[in-house]
Parts: sequence; structure tokens; C-alpha cells
Amino acid sequence: ADQVAADGFIAVAPDLISRVRGGPSTTELPGDSARRLIAGVNAAERNRGIAAVARWAMSQPAADARYAVIGYCWGGSTVFMHAVHGGIAGYSGGVAFYGGFPYMDGGVPVADSVRKIAKPVMLLNGANDTRIGSAMPAIDSTMKALGKAYTGVNYPGAIHGFLRAQDDRATPRDTT
Repeated sequence: ADQVAADGFIAVAPDLISRVRGGPSTTELPGDSARRLIAGVNAAERNRGIAAVARWAMSQPAADARYAVIGYCWGGSTVFMHAVHGGIAGYSGGVAFYGGFPYMDGGVPVADSVRKIAKPVMLLNGANDTRIGSAMPAIDSTMKALGKAYTGVNYPGAIHGFLRAQDDRATPRDTT
């Protein structure tokens, strides 16, 4: 969000988790606890949150009446959810960083969900992220077969969370 704002855009990093956590907090949770909270925010709630943020941002005096969604990991899946659900007036597309397509059946995207996508979507992933990387061929082929404006890039040598880890000299927390 800081970089997007520095580039001259209105950038909002919404907190879609605090409601299920019981309010905002600066305390980092153990992985298991964080995953349980994240699982407690369904697609409808995520989309309501993104729509509320988009309405607010587009109402600002310097704003255009259009928005895009960028997300990382769980937020990347949220990008796809928002694209499937169509967003609100002004939705222009999204970029999912290492976030999987949430509507899969046996490792293949559900075509009925993909058909609903009307705006451009991009998936950027690290080739060493086997979970997302293994799903990318099916996502790529389904999106292309249905004529969707889509780009998928699997960066060689990059891990899951590669943007977070790029300047970290310590061993990355997530190497898959």
C-alpha cells in the first residue's frame, strides 16, 4: 500500500480479520491461531469488506470512480473471489500475488466461477511455491479457454511470499 500510494494512487490496506479476532490488535498470533481466524472470514464477508473500502476510497475528492484489488497469499485468493463476484461499480481488475484460485474441484478451477470474471486478473507466483505453482497450469488453461483477460507468471527461483522476503537476510519463514 505504501508503494502504491507513493506512485500516486489512493491505497487502502483493509483489515478483514479484526472482526473475527474481536477487534484490532498488534499482537502477532501463532500460525495455527492465525489460520483459524483467517478461515473464519468467508467469501461474502471478504467481498463486503473490499466493497466498503472501495466505496470509501472512490468517494475521496482526489479519486476516480474506479478501483483495483491487490492481494498477497490469502489476499491473493481474495482478489480472485472479488473478481468472481464482480466487485462493485468501478471495479477494474486485480493482481493476486501467490494467492490460489479459491473455487477449485479436484485441482481444476470451476468453470462456472471463471465464467463470472469480467475484469482482468493477474497471478504472480514464485516457482518454488509448489502449492500455487501446481495449480497454475489448470488456472492458466481454464482462464484462457474461457477467453478471460488473464496473465499468470511463475517466477523461477522465487518462494511463496517472495516480495516479503526479498530484502530479508534471515532465512525466510515460508520456503514453499
